[in-house]
Order: sequence, then structure tokens, then C-alpha cells
Amino acid sequence: MLHELLLALSGTAGAIFKAKDHNNELEIVKELPFVHPSEIEQLKSICKLGSYFRHFTKFIRKHSVNLHSVRKFTNTAVCEKEQDNGLYIQAFSRGLEQVLEPYQQTLVKLEAEVLRDPKVPLSHIYCALEANHFLFPILSEILETVETNKVHGCQILDLIYKHCYCGISDVKDALEKILHTCHSVLFKQLSAWMLHGMLLDEYNEFFISTEPAKVDDTGSREVAQQVQSQRSVIIRGITGKELDKVRSEEESIDFDKDEISVAFLAPEMLPGYITTRLVEKILFIGQSVKMFKDTKQTHKMSSYDKVDILQGKEREFLKALKSLEEEPTLSVSRLETQVDKIKSCVAEQLWKLVVEDGELLKHLRNVKEIFLLGRGELFQTFMDRAQSILKAPPTASLSYDLNSAFERSLRQILLESDDYRSFVMALEIIGSDKEKNRQGDETNGWDSIFVRYEAPWPLHLLFTNSVIKKYNTIFRFLFGVKRTQLDLQGLWAMQMVRKRSGDNKGVGTTATWGLRRQMAFLVDNLQYYLQVDVLEAQFSELIKKVKETRDFESIQLAHERFLAKLHSQCFIAMKPVFNTLGEVLKICRVFSEVIAMNADKWTEREQLRSEELGRAFEQHSSLLFKFLSSVRSHQISPHLGQLLLRIDFNQFFSTSSSLARK
Repeated sequence: MLHELLLALSGTAGAIFKAKDHNNELEIVKELPFVHPSEIEQLKSICKLGSYFRHFTKFIRKHSVNLHSVRKFTNTAVCEKEQDNGLYIQAFSRGLEQVLEPYQQTLVKLEAEVLRDPKVPLSHIYCALEANHFLFPILSEILETVETNKVHGCQILDLIYKHCYCGISDVKDALEKILHTCHSVLFKQLSAWMLHGMLLDEYNEFFISTEPAKVDDTGSREVAQQVQSQRSVIIRGITGKELDKVRSEEESIDFDKDEISVAFLAPEMLPGYITTRLVEKILFIGQSVKMFKDTKQTHKMSSYDKVDILQGKEREFLKALKSLEEEPTLSVSRLETQVDKIKSCVAEQLWKLVVEDGELLKHLRNVKEIFLLGRGELFQTFMDRAQSILKAPPTASLSYDLNSAFERSLRQILLESDDYRSFVMALEIIGSDKEKNRQGDETNGWDSIFVRYEAPWPLHLLFTNSVIKKYNTIFRFLFGVKRTQLDLQGLWAMQMVRKRSGDNKGVGTTATWGLRRQMAFLVDNLQYYLQVDVLEAQFSELIKKVKETRDFESIQLAHERFLAKLHSQCFIAMKPVFNTLGEVLKICRVFSEVIAMNADKWTEREQLRSEELGRAFEQHSSLLFKFLSSVRSHQISPHLGQLLLRIDFNQFFSTSSSLARK
């Protein structure tokens, strides 16, 4: 019977210990005549270990196959069958096998004892395997969770780590050994990502992932896949076949400024003991290394061939990561310290490439002069040239004509300067009839103009598609304000010409021109506020921060904050204020159009229309003032106080609001 018991403990059913049909667990045969009832209970308790071991060996056999040899070569998502496998669950199986080795060795010793003395008591066998009575139920619970909930990838790390917190030292040591085996896969992926920008993650197990992001034609294409790596890279712990396989699956593409491979955090795969702050650093390092190598190779930048983003410290960093991997338990603080060293190295090299070699300050000023309308005389000339183009519905041919007008304006104002060749004026063309109906019948070039900017390498690391999109949102708003201001100034110029020529017939009433002065006052002060109090002030702050730091990530963060402040202080983020301001500007443009088109044939109908627009302007400008006052009262916004002081210096709007309430 003792031999049958040892077979059962090794997971094999026999004549006395049989496997149940419904759950495959081992149980003792009932009504054995030569076994005392007290021994039956002891045998059942010992037999449970055999059932657990039977479950463990089945799990190990299932997940210890060579996954690379059976993987299907497909570009589709990983199938459900493959998701049951993976490198982490394979490492988990190896760790589990190592943890079970002492148990198997104990069985061998017990068998030797039984052969020497056939009368070995059951209590001796129970005591020899006592530690496993605590360990096996916990291991079984982990396996059941993995199989039932389809725990995958780095989620396995989190599951094991949570079970490590227990007061039983044997259980803790065993789980830490399994966790250490799984961490070898994690360090393999970290080394490939941070030192080479390569994502070795064919089973979607890592907490960092890549997918193509879509951008519109301010761009409207799918982001391309990773650029094929041509250099021979050797990573310790990664086989050459694995590297070749990753490279062979990467597609070589013609890199475009609107196409950047985006890496992002997969939060469902993030282990709880690794902080989001640490993962963001890892994400930044790998993405920077990847984009640097991809774009340098695709652009064939011979001048940067000798530039190493890791400054020749790759071997040093790899050795440090390998040292952390070999430690029995992972020290997250030491890992973060090492990640900080790599990040500091990458950020400093990127700063040198972007700020010094890429002449960032020069390009920031160019961006300000175009996107933020810093060259007022340029856009005044451009609007005069492009008026007829912008009045028509957007088409591809008109988009080409628009950019031609912009280039002629550049040559006229800036002569032969080449600083602005990267900027292209274009029209956003709406394709389907459904989209056109959604936009409305009044869509024209004024509403659909945008700037396409192709940032030179390596400035595309800073001027990404999302950043250019934000710049274009600000550009359209500022362009609309500038257009309104020029229209109102055009009316004043027309009035002065008529006065000097002595021809005042048909120009409208005194009230009409008084209304123009009110409109011009509001728009001029809004324009001054935007260009001086907001754009110039924030841009000076951005330039100051760029000059003070030698960290690329700090520059990136300062640039993002710069754009966020522009959106906020230009009221783009405040929809009630932004929409009301848009209505005020629209009323001013309609008024300018009515005056300009009917200056020589002013009739009672035009006068009534002018009065109607005056009432609408008064209503919306008063509403705008209320909105601004309300926002100022709820937020600490010095810039709003500056704008309110300008447009209400004589308390005209305040008095009007008070009278309206009475």
C-alpha cells in the first residue's frame, strides 16, 4: 500500500488510489478491509498532495511546449488559443517545475526508506511532506485563477506577487522563486525596449504596446509599422533567431512626418508593484530610442550616423539590468534608479540633437510667426491675395492655389527667405455628402484652412501630429480674428476715402459708423490681448524654459503646457465663451460685408439690416462680457482681468449689464 501511496503522491492512479471521473482528483478506494478508519482519514489528507501534483504536472506539460515553433505567421490579432500560452506562462511553468523539485526529491527519499523498512508509519510520510500541505493549495489557487480568468502576460506577475504576502516562509520562498523566473522574461523585454527600441512581444504580454494611430489630413492616414532595423544587434538573454524574427516581421516603409509609430501603456498588463511613474519613464526611453533609430535610418542622415542616443553606454546599462535580473527578489527602487540613469542619458542626447543640432529655438519662432500669426504683415498680404479663393467651397485645385498665394506673399514680404518652406497652406476637403451635410452649406475656405507643417528631423519628436493639430485649432481661431479685424479696418479706410473725396452719399447713418467703431474697439482689444497678453507672454516663458534645461522631456512637457495655456487663455477650452466669441466675430464680418457691398446703394433695407446686426452685436457682446466676468469670479485668471480691463475700461459693458438686470 505504501508503494501505491508514493505513486499517488507522484500523480499516478493505481489500484488503491483512483482518479475521479468529474475532476480527475485522486481518492482512496472505499471499504478497504486492512486499513483502520483513522488511517483512512490520514491517507485522504496525504492523497490531496497527489491530486495537487497531478494538476501541476498537467499544467506544466500544457504550457512548456516550444511556442515559437507552433506560432502561426499571421498579421491578424493573436488568436485565443495563443493567448492561453505566451512567454510569461511558459516561464511560470518553468518556475513551478523548479519549486516542485524538492517535493519530488522527498518522494525519492521516502521510497528508499520504504524499501529499507516496509513498516514506515503514515505519520512519518505526512511529516516529511508537511510543508507542501501549505504550499500546494496556494499554488493550486494561482493555477486555477490563471486558467479560469485567462490571466495573461504581466498579469501573471501581479497575481504571483499578491500571493507572496503571507506569513509562511516556505510558501513565500517558493512563490518568490517562481516570480524570479517570470522576471527573466520581463527583463528581456525591458532590455530590448529601452536599449534597442524593439518590442519583443508577439503574444501581447508586455505593459507597453504599439499600434498604428490614425491621423487626419491635418492628416488622414494610418500610421506605418516599425521601420526595418538593418543593424546587427546582440542582446544578452535574447537569441539571434528571436531578433531575426522580430526584424522580419517589421515592414520597411517610406516614413512621412504624419506617420509616427505610437507606443502606449497597456494598463491591464501593468503589475501593481510597478508604479505608473516608472512605466512612463520606460515608455519614454524606448519610444525615443525607437524613433531615433527608425527615422535616422529612413531619412539616411549620414551626418548623424555616428550619433548614439545612449552615448556608448549600452553595454554598461545592459550589465546593470542583468545584475538586477539575477537578484533573488526584484528591487523596484533599484530598477527605477537604473531606469533614471538611462532616461537621463537619452534625454540629454535628445536635447542636444533637438535644441543644438536641430536649432529648436529658430523653428519655434518660425512656428509662432505662422501658426500664431506672429507676422501680421504677412497674413494681411496673404488675406488680400487669397480672398476670392477662401470664399469658395474647398477643393483640391483651390488648395493648390491657396498655397501658391501664400508662397507669393512670403516672397513679397520676406524676399528670398527659406525659413518657411516647411509650411504649406491647405484646405481641408470634406469627402462624402454626409460629412458635407453635417458641416452645413456655408463651409468655405475660411472655415477649412489649415497649415501643414513638415518638421525637419529630429524636430518631429516634438512636433507630433497631435501637437500640429492643436496648433491648427489655435491658428484657425486667430485667423478668424485677424480676418474680422481687417474687414472692419477696410470699412474705415473706405469711409476715409469717401470723406476726402467729398462723396458721403449712400455710406449709411452716423449710428452705422458708430456701430463699426464699437465692433472695431472690441475686436482690436481682443487681438491685442491675444497677441500680447497671451501669445507673446507664453512664448517668452517657453523660450526661457528651453534655454534653462538640458532635458528633452522637460522641453516636451514645457511645450505641452505652452499649448494647453494657449487653448485655455484663447478660450478654446471654454466652449460657452468660445462659441459666443465666434458669434460676435461672425456678426462683425456680416456687418462688414453688408456695408462693403451696399456702400453705393444704401437703402432702407440695408439700414434695417444694419440695425438688426447692431442689436445682435449688443446682445452677444453683453453675453460675452457676462461669461468672462463669471469665469473670472470662479478662477484665478489674471489674463481674463487684463482682457476685461481693456474692453470695459469706461465701464460701458458693466453699466449695460446693470441696466439690463433692472
